[in-house]
Amino acid sequence: MRKIRLFCASRRFVFITAVILLFSIWALPIAVASPASAANDPIQGTIWVADEEGNSITVIDAGTNQVITTLTGIEGPHNLQVSPDGKTVWAVSGHDSTALQIDTATYALLGTVSTGNHPAHIILTPDGKYAYVTNANDNTISVIDTAAMKSVAAIPVGEFPHGLRPSPDGQWVYVANVNSGTLSVIDTTANNKVADIEVGQRPVQVAFSPDSKFIYFSLNGENALGKVDVATRKLVGKVDVGVGPVQVFVTPDNRYVLVANQGTESSPSTTLSIVDTATFAVVRTIETGQGAHGVVVEPSGRYAYVTNIYGNNVAVIDLTTQEVITTVPTGSAPNGISFSPLAASPALSSEVALAVAQPNEPTDAHAGHHPATEDTATPVPDTSTDTGMGSMSGMGGMDINTMMQQMSTMMDTMMSMNMSDDMRTQMEQMKSMMDMMMSGSTMPGMDMNTMMQQMSTMMDTMMSMNMSDDMRTQMEQMKSMMDMMLSMHAAEATATQEPMAGMDMSSATATPGAMTGMDMGGGHSMEAISSDGVPAATKDIGGQPLEYQVQNGVKVFNLTAEPVIWKILDGVTVTAWTYNGTVPGPMIRVTEGDRVRINFTNNLPEPTTIHWHGIDVPNAMDGVPGVTQDAIQPGQTFTYEFTAGPVGTFMYHSHYDSDVQVGAGLYAPFIIDPKQPVPSAPDVDATLMLSEWRVVNGQTFAAMPMSGAEPNYFTINGKAYPATETINVKVGQRVRLRLIGIGQFIHPMHLHGMAFQVVAIDGYPVPEAARQTMDTLSVAPGERYDIEFTATKTGTWLFHCHILHHVTNDGAEPGGLILAINVTE
Repeated sequence: MRKIRLFCASRRFVFITAVILLFSIWALPIAVASPASAANDPIQGTIWVADEEGNSITVIDAGTNQVITTLTGIEGPHNLQVSPDGKTVWAVSGHDSTALQIDTATYALLGTVSTGNHPAHIILTPDGKYAYVTNANDNTISVIDTAAMKSVAAIPVGEFPHGLRPSPDGQWVYVANVNSGTLSVIDTTANNKVADIEVGQRPVQVAFSPDSKFIYFSLNGENALGKVDVATRKLVGKVDVGVGPVQVFVTPDNRYVLVANQGTESSPSTTLSIVDTATFAVVRTIETGQGAHGVVVEPSGRYAYVTNIYGNNVAVIDLTTQEVITTVPTGSAPNGISFSPLAASPALSSEVALAVAQPNEPTDAHAGHHPATEDTATPVPDTSTDTGMGSMSGMGGMDINTMMQQMSTMMDTMMSMNMSDDMRTQMEQMKSMMDMMMSGSTMPGMDMNTMMQQMSTMMDTMMSMNMSDDMRTQMEQMKSMMDMMLSMHAAEATATQEPMAGMDMSSATATPGAMTGMDMGGGHSMEAISSDGVPAATKDIGGQPLEYQVQNGVKVFNLTAEPVIWKILDGVTVTAWTYNGTVPGPMIRVTEGDRVRINFTNNLPEPTTIHWHGIDVPNAMDGVPGVTQDAIQPGQTFTYEFTAGPVGTFMYHSHYDSDVQVGAGLYAPFIIDPKQPVPSAPDVDATLMLSEWRVVNGQTFAAMPMSGAEPNYFTINGKAYPATETINVKVGQRVRLRLIGIGQFIHPMHLHGMAFQVVAIDGYPVPEAARQTMDTLSVAPGERYDIEFTATKTGTWLFHCHILHHVTNDGAEPGGLILAINVTE
């Protein structure tokens, strides 16, 4: 079989590395369908491209998709990487066995560092302190101290190391060893290899999921994408992609892996494969150009950039429309590509020569780091059943809560440094304020915005004090992030015209924020609720009566907490945590005085409990982890038993990590009927549980009343209009609606065409003489209202929330909290 060379335009591949910029970037989603519209509504940033055969680096303005300048004088730049702060870019010269540092603002060469023989890829740790370089001909990794500009270690790895990436926390570096068929794992604290993982034929590049749980890698020899569980270091799956996969990149929201398929020089591939991380299947294939090689996604997740190594250009892809909106010409054989969040700096000329000292003789031919391999191309996978990616707009890089976590960590780091007493006092005050905001509380007389402004002023004060260069760098990054948070908060308030409930604990609807330790025994993060292995729901309607058995006079119910994929609307599903597979869970309906036993099994991936909201139960049955009982671990069963009372409308829900678990669907109605039948029972009796969801790019997040976590879908009994139920009633009949607020938002529910009376509040009856006639009633979280009305006029009448954003589906009206009441003769 004919031999080919794998790694460049003249019979060889070349690769990129790109680390998500974790703590200093923000890009608003923009509507772009063409280069012209991009110019009218630009994204800020700069695209850096290594042109290996052109011996140059192309610099592109991401706002205009125009070339700013071309840097020349670097021999065989195989790969490059923008530093986390965006201020420098590092590139490797395979010809000179050198790493170069370039100032992104001035395009000046800042220095060079010798590497091993024929460097291929370079990455930086998330803190920017170290660079790691694969030396293809030495089978080693060079470790460079970026401040000292010197190599501090050489780590032996597998045969022919090529692509590499760091974990988001910086603890690990994974290296793809092309000829060994392995991934080497490097511990960055000791700078030694701790494991080799066998993965398959010719792994070329790797990419971490943003949550650090998985590492993805291209298998060039198998035309596949592989997946390794980071915790166990075990191969967990492979999926066929296009021909000759090279670079891989995980989108910032952890929803997709993008795989560039290069093919071969004689038969170039032209595609980018889109792999869904939840299903680990190819869901879309995009034509990008000749020899798709390098890929990077800018921090907001809206745009991807793909180098076409045989086409000498970069394809700009709008991931919302899944279209190539333009191509930008580059030098010859573009491969490595990286994105800087900093605005593009103008250049004095179309070409800038780097002052790189050239060696008298190269150690050997540049092609030496491109191994000869067999052409084993296999057919491109069938994507005829492509379901598309769905909208990827609105992903927005890091949200305020993630920035808070980053800043809190940075403050902890700085407080371990030497500083003046005045500065330490300021730092301690600022850390205390940050901890308060992360816990969802605020200082007396301040809202969140005021606290952020106060902290920004304190940073300005501290930056006028003497401090080390390392501390100043951290402080500048924190100040930049705080400014972004203030801007994001202002933009969010303008867009929604709603207060950030949950940030002001004096509010009637105040709710803890999105950080750890919010609920007793719980704690969570603002991550998507995993849909890995979650089955589709087998039932379509929630809140239905739960069957029971009578054992020795006790009514015995069985409940199981389990995740399902739940449809809230045609074409829209959520990953729900449920009781018995429905949202809401099944209704428990008993009579006052009944002895009730609930055998509860936890089949969730984390602990949970059940709280019987409003019901008079013994303390040991109240369901508060760490107070009345231990949390029920996955796989365990716990039995709740009590006597039902008082009469009224109640509910049951999780009390562990509750602003995630309840928001994900762990709630259900509990009705206790009186012993003596009511003389005049209503003709129609319906229970309506009001809740909210946040769905972004097909992933489900816990919806919370705070910036970055606001809901975009609203449901009645787990359905959004027009999928909500219709209540059918005849003229003259009396209707009781039991309204239960189980979410985290107030919903003023308004009835068209008829007035109603509130006959019970939180289960307790309202005396007839005290009842008010009204047509709009606000239902706050945790509240229950029984309202009654008599149908008087035929027609279809709406019952809906009068916060009008709550009657939309992802911003489209009508939707959400709308229910139709159909009155006939």
